[in-house]
Amino acid sequence: MTTSQRSESMNAVTKMFMDNHTSVCKLVIQFEKVVSSRYNKEDEADFRSRDGESSLWSHNPIEVQARSVYTKRVFSEFKNQFRCTTGYDLTELENNCYKISTIQHSTLPAQGINSFIVTSSPSMEKVNCSCKFFEFSGLLCSHALKVMLHVRMHEIPSHYIIKRWTKDAKKGSSSINFPSMLTGDSSNAKGARLNALTLKIQQLLFEASKTFENYEMTCEKIEKLVDENIKLYESLKEKQDQSENIVEHHTASIFSQSSSVGFVKLKDPPQSQCKGKRKPQRYKPSAENAVKKARTCQHCKKKGHNIRTCRELLSGGKRS
Repeated sequence: MTTSQRSESMNAVTKMFMDNHTSVCKLVIQFEKVVSSRYNKEDEADFRSRDGESSLWSHNPIEVQARSVYTKRVFSEFKNQFRCTTGYDLTELENNCYKISTIQHSTLPAQGINSFIVTSSPSMEKVNCSCKFFEFSGLLCSHALKVMLHVRMHEIPSHYIIKRWTKDAKKGSSSINFPSMLTGDSSNAKGARLNALTLKIQQLLFEASKTFENYEMTCEKIEKLVDENIKLYESLKEKQDQSENIVEHHTASIFSQSSSVGFVKLKDPPQSQCKGKRKPQRYKPSAENAVKKARTCQHCKKKGHNIRTCRELLSGGKRS
């Protein structure tokens, strides 16, 4: 992804949560929602990549390795590149230098360049293609894969596997959710906590279902966790009720003391006019839109035309 593509992508995402009229206070809240939504998308993609396996196009060890390493979406792109190797012809120019050209009447997508130069070093496990597809996308191109099959390299070298495209890209990372999105008693916070726990429990269910002993141990731990959560919730609720009573008592005392002094009314800060055209507060329905007034001819007094297009005047050859 180029710099301009990344910039346009971030611009499209931020426009879903904020605009040029968003205040600074709301900007901070919306920015946390933007980051949280990206993490949720990442968790969803991670779950989909681990849920089942993609189908193989061939029985080559390279494709088998790619399926076990890459995510489903990246593996689909890799499989397309691997399938395209059948549409190219290989010609050896000199030692470890090859020319990859398109076969006649091939069904490959039309390209501006029909031949590419690939250099390889089997001892160092390196391939370099003139199309620079790996430098752009982080995946080996079909031309490099064609040469790897020719020199009998049946495994993708580790330095050609970028971690961000693998299933273990998030391994060793810290929390995946913003703390501000998980704390609180609002419906959004409860939903965020539920989503986070659901994603984390998937691996536990997978491991606990392997053997009956793991199943029994997991059931015992779950029962203990449920009891501990209930006790913790009840204790926190009691503390919250006590703190609310204390706050109400202090509030009442403050109001009683300030009644003799009087209240100080705080005014809202002045609102600054944003640059650019302000968006309408609401969209008017069709019933509220002003109906266009029909034109009335000054000569024949009929509606639907004016004196310039009056047929009576045009046919009579005069205009009053």
